[in-house]
Amino acid sequence: MTREEQVAFFSALNYDVTRKLLDNEQRFNTLEGKVDLILKRTTELHRNEALPPSSLSVQPGDTPVGIEMPTATLSVGTICWIHRMVTENMQTPEAARGRFRSVQVVIAANGDPKEPFHRPPPPEDVVKLMREYVKWWTDLYPNLQLAEKSAVVEALARLHHRFLLIHPFVDANGRVARVIVDQAARDLLNMKIGLELIADKRLYFGALANADRGDIRPLAQLIAASLQ
Repeated sequence: MTREEQVAFFSALNYDVTRKLLDNEQRFNTLEGKVDLILKRTTELHRNEALPPSSLSVQPGDTPVGIEMPTATLSVGTICWIHRMVTENMQTPEAARGRFRSVQVVIAANGDPKEPFHRPPPPEDVVKLMREYVKWWTDLYPNLQLAEKSAVVEALARLHHRFLLIHPFVDANGRVARVIVDQAARDLLNMKIGLELIADKRLYFGALANADRGDIRPLAQLIAASLQ
């Protein structure tokens, strides 16, 4: 069974635990609240002694890094789980929640149909690209633990932008990308990403457009300014 299949199986096994936690969803109206709720759910899984060993449970020889720093062991299954969490109160069809898109999508660079469009990769490439994405990040992570803050911030910008380039889900990609980069900032810098990141839509989408053209600096500067 693959890591992704294990996550899906254990999520179903712990449906009752997750459902109880979802009852509190309306109390969280900010991105920070959603991140905290996701971490709480992960903790509930760790505490369930009935679970067999998995990528989400404590293994002999596990270190605090793997448990307390979720993005150190970021996986495709975890990303799909995050998508299910952030779309809980959205009108996203159940069949699309936590599942990669099966259709081609085209996106306006800043949400305005009059602006140039970005065409993400075809759906048949999404799984491969997401596996490459998490491998790139988990391979990079150990070096970032000893890196200067500026290097970490640039890596966070690339983590955010690369996810959006793939656009793996039909919707809520921006929310998932922000949850991931926020948790990575907490893990590596003991700081969180404030809502200032997206407060100025023109500035935010402009930074993403620059990143599309190969210049990651504006997005890195925006992330640095939003750290709290």
